[in-house]
Amino acid sequence: MSKLPRRNSGHSGCKEAATGMTLLEVMVVAAIVSILVGISGAGIMGVLPNLRLNAAARDLRSDMQQAKVEAVKRSGFCSITFNQDIGGTEWDYVVFVDSNESLEYDANKTIISRNDFASYESGVAMDSVNFANNTSGCPAVAFTARGLTENHGGGFGAGTVTLVNGRGDERDVVLSATGRIRID
Repeated sequence: MSKLPRRNSGHSGCKEAATGMTLLEVMVVAAIVSILVGISGAGIMGVLPNLRLNAAARDLRSDMQQAKVEAVKRSGFCSITFNQDIGGTEWDYVVFVDSNESLEYDANKTIISRNDFASYESGVAMDSVNFANNTSGCPAVAFTARGLTENHGGGFGAGTVTLVNGRGDERDVVLSATGRIRID
């Protein structure tokens, strides 16, 4: 048998590998990415109110702990008053060095911390505060030089601050008479 001669057409007969992506492929990938971003964005927006509420509760606990440390370090009182007006601005709470042990803030006292829960957004606010009031009518509590709590009448200063967000979720910051602080 005789073999037929091969023709040489200038290429090997294999297709060249395509480079890049087609417009259809780009559009499909863009659609998938948009759907994933939409789903994750909605999930994150649902979680934000609780994250902000938890942050506010942790900040209050941290500021209470700082007040306790300052009282022990300075061998004196460090007080926290709630709904305190300073220069026409009402703060949800103010932590200050209480040199005369009155549980009353005045301009001569050193402020350690102050906070307004509205800055957390998502409707974070104080729902209730059940510490005894000082003579100005503000709920107040002090830490003594031994790290224990005391109220305006000289008794134990145990109490709870309830924080709430715009969805109605709550966190309690609980202060025991022995100075233990926890979030429920």
